[in-house]
Amino acid sequence: MKEILFQLPQANFPNPLHLESAGITLPDRNYHIRRECSNITVIEYIVSGKGHLRVEDRCYTIHAGDVYLLHPGTSHDYHADREDPWEKIWFNLSGSLAGHLIEAYHLKDAVHFPGCPLEQEFRNALAIVQNRPPGAYMELSLALHRLFALLNEWREQHPEMRKSPEGLKLKEYLDLHWRNPVSLDELADCIGRSRSQVVRIFRRDWNTSPLQYLQQQRLNLAKQYLENTDCKIAMIAEITGFRDEFYFSNWFKEKTGVSPLYYKRGKR
Repeated sequence: MKEILFQLPQANFPNPLHLESAGITLPDRNYHIRRECSNITVIEYIVSGKGHLRVEDRCYTIHAGDVYLLHPGTSHDYHADREDPWEKIWFNLSGSLAGHLIEAYHLKDAVHFPGCPLEQEFRNALAIVQNRPPGAYMELSLALHRLFALLNEWREQHPEMRKSPEGLKLKEYLDLHWRNPVSLDELADCIGRSRSQVVRIFRRDWNTSPLQYLQQQRLNLAKQYLENTDCKIAMIAEITGFRDEFYFSNWFKEKTGVSPLYYKRGKR
């Protein structure tokens, strides 16, 4: 692989951070890394080009300007795009400090940070490894602390990125097709996963099942029409995707404890 590799000698005093290696990967269409349950923390910034990353059952396309974070104990596989191979800056870390920073900044489930403007921070940290100043491990620890703090700040500003690409795609599909019956088989085809994986991914990202999400969306819309319009119950049933007024009324009463008509009167 076309890489420029840097290391620091092991600190001669107890240190919660150990740098396994750091470096710059140059564009190489054959670049490919696979690790099974690695015990290192990997953090990388993409300078140019793009690549592809799999972490357990999550898949990402990584572009220039993105950061990704690989956690110890995960199986992961990543490779450069063959048409537009990436250049990237990276750090492989061990020791307890990286884990403590990840936990302190609530990044345990975070992997991909698209469009995260931290190139200069990565270059500053890499310069410490290259130049080996006195107290290099302390300086690197502070630089990495800053990196993790900024990742947390970026994530707080982009709450939508806490969801996986598959979870976002499933929700988008449900939001587009909520008026029609949607099967787990449809959702499985949508993201190329099994039915059980669909349920697990959706519950992980949205704290509910796909069916419960659909039901809640329909209920919320039905309540809005009952509260804010003069539409008849039959029309609301049709709008919210039910085959007839009676089925809708029974469903609504099961969910809320009152009939649609009683609910409508109580809100006027």
